Amino acid sequence: MRTRNGRLTTAIISSMLDENESINLEYKLIIHEQPRNVKCIGPTEKERKPIEPSPIIQLCVFNENHEPYVQCLYNSNFFIIASLLEENKTLNSQGQYDYKVLTMDKYKSKKMLLGTTVASMQRLKDLDGSHGSFFIFYDLSVPIEGTFRLKYSLYEMKQGKTIYRTCAISEPFTVFSYKNFPGYKESSALAKYFAEQGVKIKIKKDVNVPRVRYSKYSNDIWLNDGGKILSREEMMFKEKLSEIVKQKGSLDVSIEKSGGMENNMINNNNNSNNDNNN
Repeated sequence: MRTRNGRLTTAIISSMLDENESINLEYKLIIHEQPRNVKCIGPTEKERKPIEPSPIIQLCVFNENHEPYVQCLYNSNFFIIASLLEENKTLNSQGQYDYKVLTMDKYKSKKMLLGTTVASMQRLKDLDGSHGSFFIFYDLSVPIEGTFRLKYSLYEMKQGKTIYRTCAISEPFTVFSYKNFPGYKESSALAKYFAEQGVKIKIKKDVNVPRVRYSKYSNDIWLNDGGKILSREEMMFKEKLSEIVKQKGSLDVSIEKSGGMENNMINNNNNSNNDNNN
């Protein structure tokens, strides 16, 4: 199944006969957000870092004619349970990978997947304007380094029974130590759109865009320019200086903190005009 960005993963499909209806329904899970680089959690709860981007899974249901069957998405109670899998590159006799769910026994009773491992279904608007059924895991964390996968198991609560429907397995991701963690990437357009709809999902902005910080004691704005904090006045001066440099080609100006910025600007403007007159 080809998806919007070409990188989404289609889940294992499970067709099963509904207990109360003579309709053979087909359940599909589509992973919209794959876990990327993950930071290993620290020794305390405050240092626990969630998996980012937050996994986003969409549920699609089809009838016998492979047409969307949206009735059950409005009337049914679906939920997904996430579990951590050990990355396995060995094929079994059927040519498939056998993934093992990591348990506490293997790591001396240490819980392998922390956070909220159960996600309920949410009706949200997709980027194309259509409504869909999505599951979002906000705060999953992994306590050890290594390469793993996430397994998403879909269940439905119906007439007091819990019925397994299908599952999906994520792409492999690496959990790094604090020292070796390469950093986060900017959040996707879908995650940002969900956040606009009120979903409590963490959004990472582009690291190349200056961050705006408001002063606690005044209305002054401070900008983080390449790791150096500049005031609004300094930032405006820097922009004007850049324009002069573009006009002249090169400029050697030292910026003084005590009122020397405007003088330097005036002097350099005069020098530029003199050069043009000559």
